Amino acid sequence: MTSPDVVAIVLAGGASSRFGSDKLAASLDGRPLLHHALEAVGEVTGSIVIVIAPEAPVPSVPEGLGSRVVIARDVATHGGPLAGRAAGLAAMLAVADTPIRDEAPHNTGAGATVAAAVAAAVAAAVAATAAATAAATAAATAAATAAA
Repeated sequence: MTSPDVVAIVLAGGASSRFGSDKLAASLDGRPLLHHALEAVGEVTGSIVIVIAPEAPVPSVPEGLGSRVVIARDVATHGGPLAGRAAGLAAMLAVADTPIRDEAPHNTGAGATVAAAVAAAVAAAVAATAAATAAATAAATAAATAAA
């Protein structure tokens, strides 16, 4: 049962390092792997946000889902799933404020405010994580240089 009030976020911007090859180009049962995920969430959601890498080509989507799919891009390459979620939440706000059909409720009130706050918090967490990683890398480099 499809719910027009539900938006799915599909993260498809990873480097596929654990997968071993490009996940977006991989095929399963004669169809792109991504199509399986999109069709599964398409059965229960009104809209789907696909988050892809900044430089990635726009992937194909299964027939019948095109009008329900919004493409979002990660802000930075290799930002990780948290950054992907932030991009997805930002795109979700645009989807939620766009009328899908006249009688559909829209996320323009408290829900939009909460979603915006969550997106801002995720973006801040990503920035803090990046800063902490850079600081730890600099400290490890300094310690290795001092030990040598």
